[in-house]
Amino acid sequence: MSDNLVNQLQLSTVQCETTTFRAADGSQMICNQRIPHLKWFIQGHTFTSDAKVLPLKCYDLILGEDWLEDHSPIWVNYKTKQMTLTMSDQKIPLQGVIDDTATCRPISSVKLSGLMRRGAVSHCIQMVVPSTRMEVPSICVVESVDHATQLPDTISSLLQEYDRLFD
Repeated sequence: MSDNLVNQLQLSTVQCETTTFRAADGSQMICNQRIPHLKWFIQGHTFTSDAKVLPLKCYDLILGEDWLEDHSPIWVNYKTKQMTLTMSDQKIPLQGVIDDTATCRPISSVKLSGLMRRGAVSHCIQMVVPSTRMEVPSICVVESVDHATQLPDTISSLLQEYDRLFD
């Protein structure tokens, strides 16, 4: 469970044996607290489990291998991101997050600011439709150049020939 959510909800924690976890980006997360018998709800189903407290950036709760083992056997369809587990002889279907790459909905500046504050944004891109006055739509990358660096003659001549483009 996210340490931010634990603090926000003012949940009581207890010390536990220090454990190190590796995040998907390769960074290490250290856990030395847990919440015993955390009662949580998802998609109309109630679960109770011990939750380890971790510095998660993008999620409130991650179901770890220990939870998956406790609810085994679990059937998973990775294409549809659906899973079904059995609890008390009842099959429980759960739907994972489905990426929507077909659309790109704008968000408000307030929401973007909140995501950035939580560290949930790795890149921010602003798409702009070029005006009709522009001769050629372009993407510009500006880097600092050490003037002591000698450019090849072919590059220098191109830069001089098209200097109006490189203002």
